[in-house]
Amino acid sequence: MDELMSMMYQLADGETAQVVQSIQETMQVSIVPAVVAAVLGLVICFFGLKLIRILAAITGVCLGAGAGLALSFAFGLQEAAVLAAAAVGAVLFACLGAILRRVGGFLFIWVLTAGALEWILMPGTLSFHLICLGVGLVLAVIAAILMDPIIIVFSSIGGGIMSGVAVSALTGLDLNILITYGTCAVLAILGMVVQFMMKSREVGKKEKRFSEAVKEEKSVETEVEKARMLLDDDLTDLDDGEETENNTEEK
Repeated sequence: MDELMSMMYQLADGETAQVVQSIQETMQVSIVPAVVAAVLGLVICFFGLKLIRILAAITGVCLGAGAGLALSFAFGLQEAAVLAAAAVGAVLFACLGAILRRVGGFLFIWVLTAGALEWILMPGTLSFHLICLGVGLVLAVIAAILMDPIIIVFSSIGGGIMSGVAVSALTGLDLNILITYGTCAVLAILGMVVQFMMKSREVGKKEKRFSEAVKEEKSVETEVEKARMLLDDDLTDLDDGEETENNTEEK
């Protein structure tokens, strides 16, 4: 708990590089964070678009809690108020991310890309931090506009980097930077292929359902038209019969 609070204070002070270094040291000492990072990275890499609402809600929890903590630290609040502000921010951002899909995609891509840049580059100056956040913001805006294809690409790359680094650390191959980069690249490419295939299959199913609905509608229209024609024929026959009877009676 003390380590977590220390990291939060470091984040509030803009010491992202120190936080990243602390996380990496923790991953080297304990296997649990590396396993969690590997599993979460694989989920993001291969199911980023499919689970975008869930991932956006998780992102909203982290981002909202961080925003609440930053505000509470800025106003000099005490521990209970700090936790309350973090909880309120987490719930608010989680709801926004889960309910509003575009907002969720925006938050998820922003945190994912900015976090990946911070993790890889480990900037030491405030201007460098702002550049990472700015690049992530631009990519997040593009993702909010184009949505599905951008989310697939960025989630595959971000998840591939996360899981690739974690897997390399778990297997002891992280000392060879080329193997680590290669693992990240292979996972990212596989993630894109799998996600685009799932998206294509989903689009195919929607088109099939739409086609079946159109065929059913046309079939109903055809049956109605046949019934109308039969009714018109019956009415015509009835009118002809009445005219014949009238002619017979007149004679």
